[in-house]
Amino acid sequence: MITKVLVNLNRTHSFIQRQHLHQHRINRTFLSEGTRRTFKSTHSINNQHNIYHNFKRMEEKPQEVERKIQHEQIGQHGRTLEDLNFDNSTLRELPMDTVLENYTRTVPNAFFSRVKPTPLTNPKLIHYSPEVLHLLDLDVKEAERPDFAYYLSGNTLLPGSDPAAHCYCGFQFGHFSGQLGDGRAMYLGEVVNNKGERWELQLKGAGKTPYSRTADGRAVLRSSIREFLCSEALYHLGIPTTRAGTIITSDTKVVRDLKYDNNPIQEKATVVLRVAPTFIRFGSFHVANATDPITGRSGSSPGKTEMLKTLADYVIKYHFTEIDKKFNSFEDKVVAWFEELVKRTARMVALWQCVGWAHGVLNTDNMSVLGLTIDYGPFGFLDAYNPDFICNGSDNEGRYSFKNQPSICKWNCEELARSLVLLLPTEKKRFEDAVEKYYESEYNTTFMSKMRNKLGLMQELPEDKKLIDDLLNAMQDTGADYTNTLRCLSRMKLPAKMANSKEEQPETTIDNSVFQYILHQLVPLKTIIKQAKPQVSDRDVQMLVAMAQQNPMMLRMYGVSEEFLLKELQRRERYQFVKELTEDSKSERDQKIWRTWLVAYQERIAKEMQDVENVEEYLSKRVDVMDHNNPKFILRNYIAQVAIEKAEKGDYSEVKRLFDVLKDPYDLGKNFQEYSYDGLPPDWASDICVTCSS
Repeated sequence: MITKVLVNLNRTHSFIQRQHLHQHRINRTFLSEGTRRTFKSTHSINNQHNIYHNFKRMEEKPQEVERKIQHEQIGQHGRTLEDLNFDNSTLRELPMDTVLENYTRTVPNAFFSRVKPTPLTNPKLIHYSPEVLHLLDLDVKEAERPDFAYYLSGNTLLPGSDPAAHCYCGFQFGHFSGQLGDGRAMYLGEVVNNKGERWELQLKGAGKTPYSRTADGRAVLRSSIREFLCSEALYHLGIPTTRAGTIITSDTKVVRDLKYDNNPIQEKATVVLRVAPTFIRFGSFHVANATDPITGRSGSSPGKTEMLKTLADYVIKYHFTEIDKKFNSFEDKVVAWFEELVKRTARMVALWQCVGWAHGVLNTDNMSVLGLTIDYGPFGFLDAYNPDFICNGSDNEGRYSFKNQPSICKWNCEELARSLVLLLPTEKKRFEDAVEKYYESEYNTTFMSKMRNKLGLMQELPEDKKLIDDLLNAMQDTGADYTNTLRCLSRMKLPAKMANSKEEQPETTIDNSVFQYILHQLVPLKTIIKQAKPQVSDRDVQMLVAMAQQNPMMLRMYGVSEEFLLKELQRRERYQFVKELTEDSKSERDQKIWRTWLVAYQERIAKEMQDVENVEEYLSKRVDVMDHNNPKFILRNYIAQVAIEKAEKGDYSEVKRLFDVLKDPYDLGKNFQEYSYDGLPPDWASDICVTCSS
């Protein structure tokens, strides 16, 4: 008798087969006005251990399938730049700035200020996404026009567009910063395509706005390449995200101090076309915040709760239409929207953790009201697994470290709730309950389901959490490459006698080739020591400890939290431990750790195979599931850096190649075998410094 396990596998396999020809349509819906339906349906998929809709194509002729999909996506005909179907609901529905002059100032009583892009000198198209142009019903042949770069850099306005900059506020690194706003991004308008999907167009790097403060409103080539590539990379990994349509550079030069070390350089001004249903964010709802007792800053329109009502009405009406139709009272609509947003945010960050991706700047002004990944800055993928990984060179305390992302996003939801309480004070408990009731449960469900898929575990068993925790601990303790270690597990050969057998398998039966591959992926001892090195000097730690004991308030005045101090003390303990290791003792310890975990992993798989009759079919489908959840290609910092350095010399070939590679992260088409994008990072990769200086 075929067991429940095999039935689940058959369902999984059928699901995957159904997905590939509908992949684009589903993904497109994921960011459309039908987002609610997609999330609802994907949550049921979670329960079958198939997170979202990212199982990629599995047919025997992937290139033929890809051609069919591209034909469906791009079509033979589309609109021209001149006849895009603009319907700028945001500017029509939300309060507008009455001052037309473009200068730095506080902007009260408004969510948007009209602006004009600052022209670039000799704009040049580097690359574009055909799929994103298709979302706009734009014929890809338009990209061949000599004036294409002029339109999508802002030099020439698209007919129907109405450029504006969004006013919002935010909590930055835990402190309320008052008015922020689009300092270098500009809303162009909203295009409604022939399927009724609404897409906001935004130019990042188009020039100064009233919210630019002391900056020049520009973005540079290196940061623009990173955003263009990574937003599309995360999309193809099945993670909710904004999209990138084009990247256009120029001969205009701007000055940047990359490492904030008083060594400024000139860089090329570059513009990215960003696309999403809306770029409204958590911080948009902070505009009515009162004066903060710690920072002394207030929202741009303190106490103007009627603005929050208008904004909430707009977001729900245009982007959560099912909620708008389902509930009658305004209060119920807002609470239902917030509950859905909490769930989406939790699922999004869980997927970040599963793929090993860190955002870098999780301020409330960088959080989407649709639960999308937005504002790509100093992000980074994990190389060797390190939960303390800090991708932002400006994040001195590690507030936005990899392991802190789930708790930070929850904290951001709580801050949004506090702003919504200004609007609906009688609903305070419902907002608070929404975070406590939904956030962690949605996060845990999504995380465990995705990790089971990555490990090829088709059943839910109580010991799964320990197995996954032990895996992550093994990676950290030995310095294992996160992506490559998970990817290689599908190659592990399992003894045939595991099926229909309840006998414990001997330790020597683990697949030696996988065992040796994992050991080969480990970073050397010197790298582990470097990663574990304390961030604060002995003298400063002693001073901070004394301050924490005698006057904790003084500690906070210095911008140091008790949590940071505790983590630093723990870091010092680990540093002392790894410093005492030798290469030989590390090697011996690594082998023991991985042999122990692989045996436990194999025993866990054996529990699923006890009643399986068709072992070959089970193993084949299990591998399919794993290979559709463990990417081979990710945008590692050093890979992006190679493309950036070539581009800065005028060679954009690597940017274009990487764009194609990242569209097939699971390497289903086997089109990139000759490139070593899945190799270990070179030694110099750990010295790459990425900051907000873009």
